[in-house]
Amino acid sequence: MTEISFHFNIPQRVPYVCRLLRKATAKGAQLLVTGPREELEAIDRMLWQLSPVDFVGHAWIEASSDGDEGEGAEHAAMAVARERARVWLSESVCASDRHRVLVNLHASIAEGFEQFERLIEIVSLDASDRNDARQRWRYYGQRGYQIIRHDVQVTGG
Repeated sequence: MTEISFHFNIPQRVPYVCRLLRKATAKGAQLLVTGPREELEAIDRMLWQLSPVDFVGHAWIEASSDGDEGEGAEHAAMAVARERARVWLSESVCASDRHRVLVNLHASIAEGFEQFERLIEIVSLDASDRNDARQRWRYYGQRGYQIIRHDVQVTGG
């Protein structure tokens, strides 16, 4: 059964997620991050700004991507990047044998979360975001999932 964690009281989700990804990949984790495109693009930009020592290999992937579209060197390079990336960014959940951790930034339940060993829900200080998180918490709880709550104390954004 999927282990579910909620990280609450995040002042700024993008910097927090980038730190989380850096720490998790340093420990060998491979993650799929799903959320709204705008937020994923901000994460992508911030990950590229990390120092070479802290860099997190990541790639965009579409849920319907099966590696058969397109041809040529550019397509081959993208396929290699996706295969080697420790972190995938996608607007929706996609099947992955390698990625065992899902980070959900959507306001709703991430469809297909059950295929992952771990699900991390990131919840900001925003009242609307907190309300959406309560709905997700209730959904998981009603289905018998054990939920771990992390009240995060983030300093400096």
